[in-house]
Amino acid sequence: MGEVVDFNYRSGDALAFANSSFTTIPESQLGMEDLL
Repeated sequence: MGEVVDFNYRSGDALAFANSSFTTIPESQLGMEDLL
């Protein structure tokens, strides 16, 4: 677990960590709320 020390928003692709590696999530994809 980690501690959030700063939170900010910027437009553009998101960075995700899955399966022990980093990957980018293009901004054009739907958000998690649309997957539920």
